[in-house]
Amino acid sequence: MKERLFICLANSYKRGGRCIAGVEIRFNAFGHWGVIHNDDGTPKWIRPVKRSLYGEVPTEEALAFDLLSIVRVVDAEPCPHCAHSENVYYSRLEHTHLQVQLSDIIAHHLFDYQHEEVFYNQGKAIPPSVYAKGCYSLMFLKPEKALVYVDTDREKPQFRLEFLFKGVRYDLPITDPDFLDFLRDDPEQIGAYSDIFITVSIGLEHEGWHHKLVAGVIGYERCAVPIINIDEPILLKESEGPSYMERQKQLYANAYSKWTDEDDTLLMELYSQGASVTELMEHFGRNRGAIRSRLKKLSEERLQSPITTFEEKERRHFSYDDEEDNIPFLKEEEAEYEVESKVKKRGWKTLFSFWKRHL
Repeated sequence: MKERLFICLANSYKRGGRCIAGVEIRFNAFGHWGVIHNDDGTPKWIRPVKRSLYGEVPTEEALAFDLLSIVRVVDAEPCPHCAHSENVYYSRLEHTHLQVQLSDIIAHHLFDYQHEEVFYNQGKAIPPSVYAKGCYSLMFLKPEKALVYVDTDREKPQFRLEFLFKGVRYDLPITDPDFLDFLRDDPEQIGAYSDIFITVSIGLEHEGWHHKLVAGVIGYERCAVPIINIDEPILLKESEGPSYMERQKQLYANAYSKWTDEDDTLLMELYSQGASVTELMEHFGRNRGAIRSRLKKLSEERLQSPITTFEEKERRHFSYDDEEDNIPFLKEEEAEYEVESKVKKRGWKTLFSFWKRHL
């Protein structure tokens, strides 16, 4: 059984589901990890795909993976397609419960220093003739300047990222669900970003072109909220009316009620069949946050079910051919290069942002 590990750098929208991709790594006998590189010095990318029309990863399976988490691919079988040379079929994706803390040292090993342009030209897309001759479709980079804006000059408004890379201006659509939710939740976050990392990819053919996409955004933070002038008195009313919980119970029949096993089964079944969050809210009588939180929890539980305990996961042996790649493994004194072995925690606002979709 061939297993491969990668740092998740993209978990984006794709026709029919999600596109997950990242840079492949491996651990040595001392527990240090290193990035695997191709013969030309570029980091070795991997994109798990299903044996389906578009190769999409089912949304309910992809929801459990955050950017910078380390993912295990089980039964990886290379299936390159034109420029998508990174594609591999797989039987299962698994959590490792390891999270990379991105630093300048790590980013240096993830950058592509071989290509001067973002995918063969300086435009927004590439024609099939160029795409067919390509050999890579993913890049991780740090823009020199970046600006998020909304393109309203189309039937459906689109969030886009305009940025400079090696002195060239690019203008690409954003397909990272987390970042899109972040922007939709707070439109004031639309604007300039000075210190972010992005993953760009080549999409499937659409209307005779393969468009370039921003499939992952890392390092953004919410702008500070306005400071309240403490010199101005704030009058609090004795009664502000019903509490938030009471209002939710008035709006949703099953708000704060315990989920049953039957509810969980039906929820995952309906969502897998394409039901929207709005439809699920109406069916289960619960608010948007409750639906998304439950879907997230159930997706993670299903993903972890093949292996019963975390300790069993960590005892798994990763077999690699030592002659495959020459990897500069980390040294113990390179503290910035460590992997944090803990489950990433989220506040309720982040979870809400994670689940909000454009309906």
